[in-house]
Amino acid sequence: MTNSVFLYFIKANISISALFALFWFFYRKTTFHKTNRIVLLLILFISVISPLWNYSFFTGAGTDFHVDQWFSESTEIPFLIDDSFVLQGSKSSIHILDYIFGFYLLVSALLLTRFLLQVRAIFRLKSKAEVIKIEGSRYYTIRNGSLPFTFFQWIILPPGFQTSSVNQQVLRHENAHARQLHTLDIVITELFCIVFWFNPFVFLLKRSLKTVHEYLADNQVTGNTSEAVTYLKLLVQGVSPESQYGISSNFYWLTIKKRINMITKHKTLKIHKLWYLLLVPLTAIILQSFSAVNVGTDLSVSIAKSKDGEIPSICPIAGDDIKKTSGFGMRKHPIKKVEMMHNGIDIVAKTGTPVVATADGIVVKAEMKEAGKGYGKVVVIEHGGVYTTLYAQLSEFKVSKGDQVIQGQVIGLVGSSGMSTGPHLHYEVRKNGEPVNPEEYFR
Repeated sequence: MTNSVFLYFIKANISISALFALFWFFYRKTTFHKTNRIVLLLILFISVISPLWNYSFFTGAGTDFHVDQWFSESTEIPFLIDDSFVLQGSKSSIHILDYIFGFYLLVSALLLTRFLLQVRAIFRLKSKAEVIKIEGSRYYTIRNGSLPFTFFQWIILPPGFQTSSVNQQVLRHENAHARQLHTLDIVITELFCIVFWFNPFVFLLKRSLKTVHEYLADNQVTGNTSEAVTYLKLLVQGVSPESQYGISSNFYWLTIKKRINMITKHKTLKIHKLWYLLLVPLTAIILQSFSAVNVGTDLSVSIAKSKDGEIPSICPIAGDDIKKTSGFGMRKHPIKKVEMMHNGIDIVAKTGTPVVATADGIVVKAEMKEAGKGYGKVVVIEHGGVYTTLYAQLSEFKVSKGDQVIQGQVIGLVGSSGMSTGPHLHYEVRKNGEPVNPEEYFR
């Protein structure tokens, strides 16, 4: 699991949580059911695209602000910046994040299997059902079952279903589910739950959307006062456990009390629709925060905003006699003896050789990891919000966190303070959080 995938999940979950919290506190008790359905689906859409957003709403002077900084400056997440956070065995070395990702895939696979089994069960049920026609419309009755439910355009009825004034209301309710494609919403949210199962807000969103579906279908039945009274009696008499088919729309669902309250509730004043405008600034804040484009830059030069000084463009060690011992890419680790991704390059030099900043920037990290492990003494410099460089295995610091540095300024001395076989500099370049080959930036 790469760092970019991990960050994508974090950002997507921040979006889901923030936007659903807004819905929960401001919108869920209103009678604007059609709008609420759109809002809940929009939350899912925004959550998918927001981590990929790469455009700034602002231009001109300003302060850099985007979520990637939270992880590089404020939050200590070892597996995002250090390859020493691994579980080591006699013959293998596995990143702890691989175990986490493996567990995530296992749970997702189980949930996907459960989803597919439910779909298969409904198809098998429909294939064995008896087709009946009521007022020219096609319905399906099953031998074993007591709860009417809808799956896309299929309306499944219990055995012995007889047309009556009461049952006509049930049919109108289920036809509303079919006509308004509520099953499609449910399938989409089920897939989201499979992908984001570790976020409880996703399950709350799915439940809220199904509740909104029931409100919408109820509205199709309670057109006048007499029908509403009969329908309310029907709901009270029909309180029943939830159907085993969670991906269908069920008439007697667990939200009976909420549905009764909503039917008898006065319509929300239209002026309250102004509350939905809160979605605009919150969405803009989320998109701006996740944008890889630096605030205060023109979009056309956002990637090349270096003045050229903010793009790493020189070798971190001066001299013609330097020697590279390990390049960027997959390699056999010289100590662990296993194939591993090498996110930078290693340059051999004598202990005490000056190491310089390869571009203008701000020092966001200058610290010592555990002696003899990982990066040892490491300096991380951020260059204008797009590029970040890392200098590891140092013997001495020449800068501190928060220092402003310029290209060519000495920031430390070569050493062998971490996991290494001898004095050298481990140097990395990251662009928008992703490791890139440092040699491609040497002049």
